[in-house]
Amino acid sequence: MAKANTLVDNFYDNTVDTAKWNIYGNSPPERIREVNQRVEIRPGANTPGVYSGYESVAAYDLTNSEVKIEVVRALIASDAAQSGLQAKVDANNFLYIAIQAAQVVAFKVIGGSYLPRANVTYDPARHRWLRLRESSGITYWETSGDGAVWEVLYQEATPLNVTSVKINFGGGTSSPLPAPGVAIFDNVNYATRTPRRRLEERRLSARDVRDQAATVDAERNHAPHENNNDETNYPSFGIIGSFSKGLKHDATTGEPDAVSYASLLRALESRAPDDFEEVLLGTPENGLKLTNPQTGFTFDTEGPDAQTFTVPPAPRFDSVQEAHEMGELYWMAVARDVAFADYGSSADVSAAISSLNNEFPQFGGTTPVTVQNVFRGIFPGDQKGPFVSQLLLKGNSDRRKPAGGGRDAADGYISYGSQVIDQRQYTVVQGTTSDYMTTFAEWLTVQNGTDRRGNDVLDTTQRRFIRSLRDG
Repeated sequence: MAKANTLVDNFYDNTVDTAKWNIYGNSPPERIREVNQRVEIRPGANTPGVYSGYESVAAYDLTNSEVKIEVVRALIASDAAQSGLQAKVDANNFLYIAIQAAQVVAFKVIGGSYLPRANVTYDPARHRWLRLRESSGITYWETSGDGAVWEVLYQEATPLNVTSVKINFGGGTSSPLPAPGVAIFDNVNYATRTPRRRLEERRLSARDVRDQAATVDAERNHAPHENNNDETNYPSFGIIGSFSKGLKHDATTGEPDAVSYASLLRALESRAPDDFEEVLLGTPENGLKLTNPQTGFTFDTEGPDAQTFTVPPAPRFDSVQEAHEMGELYWMAVARDVAFADYGSSADVSAAISSLNNEFPQFGGTTPVTVQNVFRGIFPGDQKGPFVSQLLLKGNSDRRKPAGGGRDAADGYISYGSQVIDQRQYTVVQGTTSDYMTTFAEWLTVQNGTDRRGNDVLDTTQRRFIRSLRDG
């Protein structure tokens, strides 16, 4: 009689090899399938006493031999669900290693009595393989994570005559379960322990592609990151030109507190997360925190590294360019309530155009400044203004929608299946009721990190498309 280890099947052909196996059990045939190059057994929901699987056509000799199987997935963790491997003398006498109730259990069944001998907590990775082995009169119930290195769950003097046994694997439920899951088996006594060739090729190809991308990225020149030296440019005024929002500030002058600033600098230089927790904030209780201060230390796994590219340093705080940029920002504040449609007739916008052309021409935008490009970007498409991004105006076209309700992009509705995003918004009330930081005291509280979010007064009379700088 052939030894048990000579029964080999990797189920690659997705067809039951009837020379090797009989399908047993009381599940419908469609619930016992050889698909995906493995055997999948799906007990029915709420169906008690359903056990099904594969049983060898021939009997095999287990003495000084073995039978092993890969359990890709077991049924759900329940006392009523079992997935396992048997060496069966007959219906009432067999050796059994099973996964049940989140345990791997070694059984022997003698005269119809199930006698559990040992169990351990089931770990799908550590117990991916199950094996029954007989050697020199000792039977071993064993588990493995890779099919190569085995752990003995239980052993004893061989309790049955195992010179002629049927090899059986499968799963089922002893009482109704609403969702018993699927038991998936593979590689009965299959010699190789490597993944299937096409899976292994894909895994290695994925690694190679990533290696190649990482090599390309590493060969790029990483641009130096330079600053404008404003930390040291003004010895008489300390660090007045450096970022300090959220830190502590002098109550009289508003200058950054040197100790608070140093705590941030220490964290940035050490890169230690604990040091960021120790940054001295201006409003430590219920105030705003620094926004993602450690982002620059992260590494990207897609595309170039974040520090591959850089931007030119900001102009010095006392430079002409900085003053001219501030000039533009203040003119934007003056004109914040002017509707884009009124730019051609607005005295404030006309004054801003004249000022930017004559007083602040180095503000960084396009000159000469006109009604068409005021407060605009520097690219050709930015010169046709007044500029409002189409992402704040246009919708998409959905011919199922009514006219004016999303049929055309100009309606301003973004249709996403049955959902609709309206590009109109509840804008803030126009005028001084929504002006902020108009006094030194209020500005100082904001600099110190006081949380002023949510204080906008919204005009809820109707939703509107964006119409002014304030709406933006």
